[in-house]
Amino acid sequence: MWAGGSGGMAGSFRAVYELARQLSKGFEVTLVFLKDGEPASTVPLDVDGFRTVECSIGRPPEAEFPGGFLDDYDLLHIWGASRAILHRSQSAGALPHCYSFHSSLEARGILSRLGSVFEPAVDRITVAGRGVGDYIASECHLPVEVIPLGVDTDRFRPMGKEDCRERLGIPDDAFVFGFLGRLWKFDFALTYRAFKRVKALSGRSDCVLVAAGQYDRLRMRGPCWLKDDFVVLPSYPHSLVPSILNSFDVLLNTSCGVREGFGLSVLEAMACAVPVVSVAWDGFKDTVANGETGRLVDTAWHSGEPWIRTSQLVDACTALLKQEALRVEMGRKARDVVAREFTWTLCGSRYARLFQAMTDGAAPSSGRGARRWYDVKTMERLGRSDALPGNVRRAVGNLTSSRRIGRGWERTVSDETIDFLPKYRLTRDSRREEYHEKLRREFPFLRQL
Repeated sequence: MWAGGSGGMAGSFRAVYELARQLSKGFEVTLVFLKDGEPASTVPLDVDGFRTVECSIGRPPEAEFPGGFLDDYDLLHIWGASRAILHRSQSAGALPHCYSFHSSLEARGILSRLGSVFEPAVDRITVAGRGVGDYIASECHLPVEVIPLGVDTDRFRPMGKEDCRERLGIPDDAFVFGFLGRLWKFDFALTYRAFKRVKALSGRSDCVLVAAGQYDRLRMRGPCWLKDDFVVLPSYPHSLVPSILNSFDVLLNTSCGVREGFGLSVLEAMACAVPVVSVAWDGFKDTVANGETGRLVDTAWHSGEPWIRTSQLVDACTALLKQEALRVEMGRKARDVVAREFTWTLCGSRYARLFQAMTDGAAPSSGRGARRWYDVKTMERLGRSDALPGNVRRAVGNLTSSRRIGRGWERTVSDETIDFLPKYRLTRDSRREEYHEKLRREFPFLRQL
């Protein structure tokens, strides 16, 4: 069950699609796209490898599945649980449900609703990152399985850098630091300031910063040069993602999004043998081996929002810029790690074992969080929208004492942090406009768009 559209290939949907493709090798799989609409109905879709259905469930509060729709299934795998009550109320009590969460923030917002319908004897929760799993297990005492996502290493592989750059319009003689992901969680100003300091420290004038990803504020087809050394690629087909990653010399990931749960683009870059400099945020801490396959940069939670130790970020980027042998070695090790630990085949086999055990009535438990069931008041507290519980902060970031926030640290701000951090709840519109105006001052070209 995927509560999203049937188009596009954002990271979360790619995970749903690839896992369905892997599981179809041993199970009869139907990928169901849920959407609000009237009346409740289903429409078959044409996707190779497994059956897909677009399911209209009506509009809340009268939402419902079409009559008998769930009767043919032995197990429901639900990505996110915003309609958890609907799934359980219209299915047999013994039908196993597996709920998958992308991030701690998503889990926090849904657990209060999930608490009334979760059946610990037959249901399971899966997450891709250990931080999210630790939060759910320690705070809610629920059985959680941590199953990392994967990468298609045949598709994401080292390719000729010159050809990739020519295809994208990126100078072939430049040294490229690149970001790939949804740009609404990208801090343009902070990343560019750090990049300029790297150029100054290294004495290199041939460096270019590339940010690739969807961003509603940039409605352009081709490259958008915000500065003479900073280009944004706001629109591209998913087929170009391997070429984009292979055009980078270093993947520079500064995303501390509160909805960040795993970071598939970092893994895909590693599969392309691209060394990584990344914030030590949830998910990235699971995939990047600091000093081996890349460098991790300290983050902190201070005054209700994430901070980055940018001095450390600059040092890490400068070291990789100056040492070609180190970049090559880190890239080689990164691809080896992905091929060994993070393939879709491995992810699919782990889910297949879990689902087989769930349908057999003997789901294995990692032992995480099964100590007791939670009460309603606990779940109401976890579901509050005005504060992030301490364990959520510990899950989504590498917490550092506020006393260590000082010189060398910078607050990171993006559309995502403004939209989802509780501290901006009452001033969201004004803070968003203030943020966009700062971007327009920093990058005057944005005023033309």
